[in-house]
Amino acid sequence: MVQNRREAIDRSLEEAACLAGMESSEWAAIEAGHIPADPARLRSMAAAIEVRFDQMSLLVYLCQGAWAA
Repeated sequence: MVQNRREAIDRSLEEAACLAGMESSEWAAIEAGHIPADPARLRSMAAAIEVRFDQMSLLVYLCQGAWAA
């Protein structure tokens, strides 16, 4: 879902990661279902894909559930 939003606004993984101040590998891990321990990471990601923090938290939570099944 994070990936879908990123792609919907036409951002590459590398561009989004750069805007969030992250390594591309860290961004990719979160798209794959890893939940970062630091909420500040989610805030920076939210800004990079132009969503509110609460929406970002929900997207990451839903992604985590998708891979847990």
